[in-house]
Amino acid sequence: GDREQLIQAILNITRNAAQAMNGDGEIVLRTRAARQITMAKRRFKLALQLQVIDNGPGIPAEIRDKIFYPLVSGRENGSGLGLSLAQSFIEQHQGVIDVDSRPGRTCFTIFLPITRDSDV
Repeated sequence: GDREQLIQAILNITRNAAQAMNGDGEIVLRTRAARQITMAKRRFKLALQLQVIDNGPGIPAEIRDKIFYPLVSGRENGSGLGLSLAQSFIEQHQGVIDVDSRPGRTCFTIFLPITRDSDV
């Protein structure tokens, strides 16, 4: 994978979390191996699961379904490009990104394939 793109994707997500909490909260990065994962209609024997979890205010309901769209931001001065770029970089690596958010807990989950069923 493209190391710089993957780093940028994670930085964009964690930066958004930090800005949403205004320095008052906690961000946890959690990783594990996930087995037998289907992503984009392709089966992978092994994938990396990475979660970025924060205990901030959550994503406002009115933009929750649109946060990966370009130019959508929950901050007044936000560009609305960070999450769109993160999603694009993850998808370029045949991965997927999802979010679950409510006040007090937002969790971005990223799956990146390590092997495919056709791999030995």
